[in-house]
Amino acid sequence: MTPRRYRRHPQSLWRYSLRGVLVCPPGTDVSHLVGTPGDVVWSLLDRPTSVGALAADLAAAFDAPVEEIGHDVQTLLDELTAIGAVQLLLDRSDEPEA
Repeated sequence: MTPRRYRRHPQSLWRYSLRGVLVCPPGTDVSHLVGTPGDVVWSLLDRPTSVGALAADLAAAFDAPVEEIGHDVQTLLDELTAIGAVQLLLDRSDEPEA
């Protein structure tokens, strides 16, 4: 089974701030603050990637247990996917899940 992969929605508007990154999903004028270390996750979503790959990168950067980080990353991705800022991709293609 291929792990699920995620990426930023290409039409999401975003800007770094002192407190993280402000994200405005497509089709809305509401912005959401993604604080630290979620802003690091956001920066890594510039290309399709999996929860495992994100967790491994963050565990190395923040010297934290990969299992704990993986849970937190999945929670953040679920929230960002629910508001439309992040896309869940099908298989190995770069096509978003319907």
